[in-house]
Amino acid sequence: MAERRQVPRYHYHGEAELVFAPDSPPLKIAMNTLSVRGCRGICKEAPGKGERCEVRLQWEGKEFQAQAEIMWKNAKGEVGLKFTDMDEPHVKLLRNLCSGLQVQPLAIVPQEPDKIRY
Repeated sequence: MAERRQVPRYHYHGEAELVFAPDSPPLKIAMNTLSVRGCRGICKEAPGKGERCEVRLQWEGKEFQAQAEIMWKNAKGEVGLKFTDMDEPHVKLLRNLCSGLQVQPLAIVPQEPDKIRY
């Protein structure tokens, strides 16, 4: 299997919020990977693939926000999110955040993460 990464991924251990509707409480996600195109973390309460949300992350007194889509979720509650829309100030903030993080080494990854089994 070939490496699918188009941009570097970075080790990031922190908490963020996923907001699925303006009137619903945000869900906490324990993030472990961040890139300029998306993130990965654990959020057992998150809905499944295809759901859209807003990601909110506090960093150095600023709030990063981006629209995102859940690309996959496995039985362990791990989720992968793809950023679908963010304005220029948030792009700049994200690039700045990533510039201070350790790059994850390239690795061969499976075509699809473990799927939820019911």
